[in-house]
Amino acid sequence: MKLLRLTLQGFKSFADKTTIEFADGMTVIVGPNGCGKSNISDAVRWVLGEQNVRNLRGQKAEDIIFSGSESRQAKNGAEVTLVLDNSAHELPLDTTEVSITRRLLRNGDSDFKINKRSCRLKDIQELLANTGLGRGSLAIIGQNRVDQVLTARPDERRLIFEDVAGISLYRMRKNEGLRKLEKTAENMDRVQDMVALLDEQLVPLKEGAEKAKVYKELMKKKRALSASMTVLKLTSIGRMLSRYETEYRNLEEEDVKWETALSSFAAEREKLEKQALDFQENLRNLGQKTAEAQQKMEELRGDFRVKEESLHHGEEKKGELAAAEEDQKEAEEELAEEIRSGEEEYQSFVNDFRQWNEKKEKAEEEKKTLEEALAISEAAYAEKLKVNRQKISEKQRLEQELSHVEEEMRRLGEERAEALSSLAEKKKQLEELEKELAAQVKEEKESALRLQELEEQGKKDSLLLKQEEDRRFALMNEKGKRESALSAIRSRKNYLERAEKEYADFSMAVKNIMAHRELFGNAIHGPLGELIEVPEKYTAAAEVALGSRISCIVTDTTEAAGKIIGWLKERRLGRATFFPLESMKPSSYGGQEREAAGERGICGIASELLTCDGIYRDLLTSLLGRTLIAETLDDARRVAKKYRYRLRIVTLDGQLVNAGGSMTGGSMKKTENTFFGRKQEIRRLEKEETEGGKTLEACKKQLEEQGHTCDSLARKVMEEREEWQSLKVSLASLIARREGMEKTLADQKKAAGEEEELKGKREKELAEGGERKVRISEDIEKLADIPEVLEDEESGRLKKKLDEKNEEILAIHVSLTKARESLSFGDRMKEDRERALKEQKADREKLEEDKKENERLLRTLQVEMEKLKEDFQKAEALWQDCRQNQSRLQDDSDTFAMEQKKLEESWRKTQEASSKVKRDMAERQGRIDNFKAQEEEEMRHLAENHMTRAEAEAIRLPGSMQDMRREEEKLSGKLSELGSVNPNGEEDYQKQLDKRKFYEEQIEDLTKARNGLETVIRDIDKTMTEQFGEAFKQINQEFGRIMQLMFQGGKARLELTDEAHPLEGGVEMYLQLPGKKRQPLTLMSGGERALTVIALLISFMAYRPAPFCFVDEIDAALDDANVERYSRMIADYKKKTQFIVISHRKKTMEFADTLQGVTMAEKGVSSLITVKMKDYVE
Repeated sequence: MKLLRLTLQGFKSFADKTTIEFADGMTVIVGPNGCGKSNISDAVRWVLGEQNVRNLRGQKAEDIIFSGSESRQAKNGAEVTLVLDNSAHELPLDTTEVSITRRLLRNGDSDFKINKRSCRLKDIQELLANTGLGRGSLAIIGQNRVDQVLTARPDERRLIFEDVAGISLYRMRKNEGLRKLEKTAENMDRVQDMVALLDEQLVPLKEGAEKAKVYKELMKKKRALSASMTVLKLTSIGRMLSRYETEYRNLEEEDVKWETALSSFAAEREKLEKQALDFQENLRNLGQKTAEAQQKMEELRGDFRVKEESLHHGEEKKGELAAAEEDQKEAEEELAEEIRSGEEEYQSFVNDFRQWNEKKEKAEEEKKTLEEALAISEAAYAEKLKVNRQKISEKQRLEQELSHVEEEMRRLGEERAEALSSLAEKKKQLEELEKELAAQVKEEKESALRLQELEEQGKKDSLLLKQEEDRRFALMNEKGKRESALSAIRSRKNYLERAEKEYADFSMAVKNIMAHRELFGNAIHGPLGELIEVPEKYTAAAEVALGSRISCIVTDTTEAAGKIIGWLKERRLGRATFFPLESMKPSSYGGQEREAAGERGICGIASELLTCDGIYRDLLTSLLGRTLIAETLDDARRVAKKYRYRLRIVTLDGQLVNAGGSMTGGSMKKTENTFFGRKQEIRRLEKEETEGGKTLEACKKQLEEQGHTCDSLARKVMEEREEWQSLKVSLASLIARREGMEKTLADQKKAAGEEEELKGKREKELAEGGERKVRISEDIEKLADIPEVLEDEESGRLKKKLDEKNEEILAIHVSLTKARESLSFGDRMKEDRERALKEQKADREKLEEDKKENERLLRTLQVEMEKLKEDFQKAEALWQDCRQNQSRLQDDSDTFAMEQKKLEESWRKTQEASSKVKRDMAERQGRIDNFKAQEEEEMRHLAENHMTRAEAEAIRLPGSMQDMRREEEKLSGKLSELGSVNPNGEEDYQKQLDKRKFYEEQIEDLTKARNGLETVIRDIDKTMTEQFGEAFKQINQEFGRIMQLMFQGGKARLELTDEAHPLEGGVEMYLQLPGKKRQPLTLMSGGERALTVIALLISFMAYRPAPFCFVDEIDAALDDANVERYSRMIADYKKKTQFIVISHRKKTMEFADTLQGVTMAEKGVSSLITVKMKDYVE
């Protein structure tokens, strides 16, 4: 078996996944200091199960996880896998390779794996137990391992030898066996306690069983008596049922007879009802006909009245039409007269219109002649006026141009003045902007400097805050641990207090007495154990000395004790022992007890070593006045023997020497499971609770102070961050403002240049305007004398005539319009008269037609009224006939109703007789149902007692019901005398017996198991002793030989501190180097110490070669000669064992088969370079 490879990921400085292949022979790992070489040996030690992180050069578990570097973040976990060659199947696994993996996460989770399957650390330790790679093995020698081996205690050093001797697995199995043995002893104590408890319970249970037996006999008799009474009741019920069922059948026959009569009456009744219905139907039909005839008669009367009214209206309308005809005739005569006068007026309108139209045409011709003459005159005048106007227009244009030039010059002058003023203002603004910009640049530099200071201060304060937060987190963890511990203490204390309050381990009788203590007033003082104070030193001794008397009840008097005993007996609550204070008086000490109390090893008389109130002192003396407490069992045996075994002596650890010489001892219950031990434990827990509370409060206070510190720092950091943020924003604002000011300054300079250009341009334009003004003034002077044009008189005269003609034409037009309107009015009046004539004609025709229609309507109404008279007479005759028939039919119906009433009376009497029979039947049926219910009740009663009627008949007792009732009273009295009875008492008693038998079998099984374990442990001890002795002998010889080779002389040997029990003692190393006296190992030089450990390692390898051996810079303290000697010696053994050596020494490297180089190309991260020497050295 050998080491094939090692894979590291996230382990210490190996951040990336790194696989190291190991070849046969000697591998030397080299590299500069701090590059991570030793981390490889730490990884091997860790993956093989090292639990102490200090042995891995760390302070806490997280230290083995890569913690990050300048360029890398910390890893969340570390994982190491070690692969062993198992082709020879030295390990009990079927695979040719065995991988062992260990992983740890920052959250604390961790796991182990063998061949990628989860396992326990114990599984790995057992797998490697006999391979030389177990715990304490020297197969991995770290930088601090040399001092550990040499300065270790002898018993610690022995563990290394055990691992080499191959007995680690035996040691593990022995420890497991011892644990099982201890568990077996605990189980046996628990079972024996249960047996003792069962023994206490068996006595009352036996009494209960006997009582239950008597109870069951009485209940059996009572059951038979109850069954007999039920049978008698059932017989009586049967007779009554038979009687009433016969009566019920007779009534049923009578009921049938009456039902037949009722059926006959019902048929007759139905026939009469049918006839009655026919009479009613006929009456209803006749009544309906009469009503219809009457309704018809009334309708005809109403129609006649309507026709009569219509005839009256027709006569009235005839008169109205005659009057209308007279009005129509007068209107026609008036319209004819109006048409004649309208024709004459219309003709005069036509003549006027024609005359005015001729006048208008003549005046328009004259107007046209005047307009032509006016046009010729105005054309001649316009030609004269045109020349004059051209000159005036030119003059006006020149005057306007002159005014415009003057205005332009004035405007240019104002603009030039404004430009001068603006230029001066801009120059002033430029100077102010330059000053403001300089101040802005200065403020910006100051802000940038302050921002840098704040950034540096913020980093420092943030780092300080992180440190304080880490400290607070540590305090919070500490507080959590203390709270958990305090909670565990309180929980444990509460459990023990509850057990004490519930009188755990006391008998049920004592518990019942204490539960009902108030029934007995102040007579009960309490259990003895509660009345005594036991110093912690004497807890076990007092527990054994008093024994079961701890639970005995202390009372005032024997009378009170008697009352309580009676109470227990009455309620079957068990038995208890009482100590009445009036009767428990101590006898005087003999001289022997007082004399023996002064012996060496004797603490004193038990009653004097325990404390109590004065009232209980006599009781305590009477119980423990003759009991001594000794320190050890040897002291107790010695004193007991000296006084001829007449004294009772108990030791501090609870062993007992009885008067007479018998001894009781062995292991005891756990302290907390004993009465005084529980009290002692409660006091201890109360003290721990108080101290824990104080510590927790201090921790909380410290945490609160730390919290204030952190909060203060956090506020400071926040304020600095806010100030930094504000300053950063302000600086950005200053920069933006500066850039804006620079841009504004540039714009202002540009604007000033533009103003300068504008000033020059305006001065040039003013000069040009002056020249132009002079030229225009000269042109205006040339046009100063323009001749005046006179008014056109001819055109004025012609215009006047034309105006007069227009007025004349207008007057003609007005008259012509009036004539045209009169003519239009005449046309309209003519049309209205023609239309009125047509309407009169239509009205005449309609009137004639209305007259004819009215005469026709009058004739029709007279005919219809004659017909209605005839119909009314017929309807009246029909109504009279219907009334006579209806009266006759009503008389027949009354006669029939009398017959129907008589039939109803007969039917009623028959119905009453039938109802009486039915009531009698119902009454009989109720009694039958009642007796049947009683019968069912009695049968149910039998069923509840798990009996059939046949079974009840079989156990029926002789005698009457009265005899049985008297017997039942006697049985009830006997049952009452028994008091409360547990019906299952016999079964409970048998269950307790079976349980006791089961526990006895358990004790027997546990005894066998204990004996078997003791035998196995003895066998393991024998094997371990023999194997260890043989290994120690050979290693001792080899160690002496190799030490002489290493030091070229001198003496060295190994000795056992306890040769009789080598596995219990230790191993000492005795060295005397050449030319020196024997000296302690601690005074040896570093090189001598290293050579000693190397010699010890090679001695181990000579006896049992390990698959591989890791040595970390063990040659650091050796000179070159010793390095070469050490390297040659390793080279001699490398065929049996694979050596991995971490070294800086060139001599060591010369003997290497493979070189593994470790470097840190990236700061804080280790990497690997492998060189096989055979590839370069022939």
